[in-house]
Amino acid sequence: MAIDQYHLSAASTLALNDDSNSVGSSNGTSARWLSMGKFVRMTGSAAVALILCAACATQFEAADATRIHKIRLSGFAEPTYQALFFVLLNAAPVKPEGYDEFSVLMARQNLHLGAELKAAVTQALRNDGYEVVEDGSTSADAVLDLQIRGWEPSPNPLYASHGGDYEPEFVIGIQMTDSTTKRTLFSGGYVYRDNLIKPRTGSAPDPKYYFKTAKELFDNPQLAAQGFRAAEPLIAQSIESALRKSGS
Repeated sequence: MAIDQYHLSAASTLALNDDSNSVGSSNGTSARWLSMGKFVRMTGSAAVALILCAACATQFEAADATRIHKIRLSGFAEPTYQALFFVLLNAAPVKPEGYDEFSVLMARQNLHLGAELKAAVTQALRNDGYEVVEDGSTSADAVLDLQIRGWEPSPNPLYASHGGDYEPEFVIGIQMTDSTTKRTLFSGGYVYRDNLIKPRTGSAPDPKYYFKTAKELFDNPQLAAQGFRAAEPLIAQSIESALRKSGS
């Protein structure tokens, strides 16, 4: 299974400037936006559910777990980070006037999701009894590739508003292949998002990482970075469980 199966189909971009996620002051307008948000969530959630199902995730076989001892990691590319406001299936970046770009704010928080996830997954594999070998090593029995994806139209992790709060969301694609035969030993994914449709593997962010407006989000970059980081142990635990050796 190609990791790109976790990359959702593109949506067109809407030009939109938003200082504070002001979507209407009247109750009726707010309700309409809330309904739109629910529609977008349901559409996106259904897309992810179909993608994960269509991917036919490959389960790790007990026989493979017995013979695989050394794993090399690949992928884990460092993403950039965006804040987006969705209108139906369109989205545009948001940045309150006078603030730096969201990616700059995350850089100041020393957020390195790729490297941090790699460290967490390395420890998870060691907990399972595997040896994690260095990049470029030819002694690995298998290669585990992890890709960090965003929510379309962004290829990157997001803080996104779908007509409501700004919330962290991203998708992980995982594939492990035999170093010799190139056979897929395991494939799966992890959805970190507040889905109305529960994905096979994933979790919703803690609401303490939600922000009512773009300004509130940009005023609290440390908490926003923590919202991304909160997914790291959950993803690592999911991989540890999926690749667990018998008796470990």
